[in-house]
Amino acid sequence: MARARAYSLATVALVWLAGGPALRPPGFAAAASVRTTAAAGQPPSVSLAAAPASGAAPLTASFFVSARDPAGAGFVSYFWNFGDGQAALRPSTVFAHTYVKPGNYLATVTATTTDGRSATAFTGVIVRSAQTR
Repeated sequence: MARARAYSLATVALVWLAGGPALRPPGFAAAASVRTTAAAGQPPSVSLAAAPASGAAPLTASFFVSARDPAGAGFVSYFWNFGDGQAALRPSTVFAHTYVKPGNYLATVTATTTDGRSATAFTGVIVRSAQTR
């Protein structure tokens, strides 16, 4: 019988960046995870998905964010980091980005509410070498 193991968000992110999906902890999928900041009241939450999450270079991935603020303050900004040296600050819950080089990328989005609370989500994107004919 397999024993359950716990992995911190930082460990999973480092494993993803170090070697991609082959080195992921058992049971870790390339799905979004959520990290929130503590603040007065209930914290906001955010989830992130990429489509497609893998493919040949150049790969244009569309990112979809679902953000929720139980306090009702609403969201004023979204800071995007695509993991390839590119970042953007846009007030948008849908964003597309093109990955030019092959690699394993960790894309993140941080959503900030009008009263300064924030939540961060991440997802993995795998870009393979272009197929030669």
